[in-house]
Amino acid sequence: MPAWIEGRSVSREEATAAAGRLLAGARHAIVGGLAGDVDAIRAACRLAFRLGASLDANGSEGLYAELSVLAGSGVMATTPSEARARADLVLAVGTVAARSPALAALAAGEPHRGDGSRRRRLIVVAEQPGPAAKSGRDLHVPPVAGSLAATLGLIRAIAGGRLAADGRSPELAELGAQLAGAAFGVAVYDPGELGDLAVDLLQGMVKELNVTTRFTTLSLAQAGRAALQVGAWTTGDGPRTGLARFYPEHDPWRFDAARLIAAGEADAGLWVGPLAPLPWPGRLPAAALLSGAAGGEAAIVIDVARPGEDAAGTLWDEERGTLAYRPALRPGTAPTAAAVLAAIEAALPPQVASC
Repeated sequence: MPAWIEGRSVSREEATAAAGRLLAGARHAIVGGLAGDVDAIRAACRLAFRLGASLDANGSEGLYAELSVLAGSGVMATTPSEARARADLVLAVGTVAARSPALAALAAGEPHRGDGSRRRRLIVVAEQPGPAAKSGRDLHVPPVAGSLAATLGLIRAIAGGRLAADGRSPELAELGAQLAGAAFGVAVYDPGELGDLAVDLLQGMVKELNVTTRFTTLSLAQAGRAALQVGAWTTGDGPRTGLARFYPEHDPWRFDAARLIAAGEADAGLWVGPLAPLPWPGRLPAAALLSGAAGGEAAIVIDVARPGEDAAGTLWDEERGTLAYRPALRPGTAPTAAAVLAAIEAALPPQVASC
């Protein structure tokens, strides 16, 4: 079925018109998700401008934990392909990193650029070492007092020579020596799990290590990267942007979709999510553009093509850390999210004004 209203199968045109009425009648609408190709994100931004809505992207929580550090002091980062090619030491920080496919891929190989005699070792700073770490070869360091931020501060002081590891755990002493002896180290982390403070401590340690060796980071927060790029050239800021005054206002707190919904400040939403499921079911009246929809995910659901599979599109390429075009693997008949968003915009009344 192509579209549903309250679980009832309808034509796509009927659902599009209903979505337009829902959004046009809202006092404060959220256009969220932005989990699609570049054309879909641009169309979502245009619709939000028409509505005076706020924008927020899927994955913003992790994205903003990193962006705050980037804006304040800068970050050092690499791509998964470069990490696999060069890293002889991988530092995984946090449970998400310890259990991530990215760490498993790194653990499964050896560096093939640079000094070919070096073997890859893992250091896991988490409650549990995770499946990628190998006993006897890799090092597991439990967090101090259960705090990743406190542990990273301690590790940074030891690695920087400001604190002796004597009298502390033997794992911390060994960790400091291994960090200093890396030829090309990579720290893998999830900024959403770590938070601003721990990310800042990690990035500061990496910069200090680069005085004597080569070290960088690999962030696991890839959701929302395409929205960040498009938002930067469309509104001048990240995806948490308000358009109620019909010019962009960027505020990561005010325009956090989860906060807006919890506080009752938003009364309607549109989820643009061919690449991500809807996180708002039952929390506010919403229309959702989803790939492979079942019909009950929201009040109004429209099935759209999945970019890179059912339709061609320009998407975020995690391997290369950039936007890249992907052809359709198996072209389908479902419309693109960009086309449906344009139809919703066309269905709006001539004058849509925000209060």
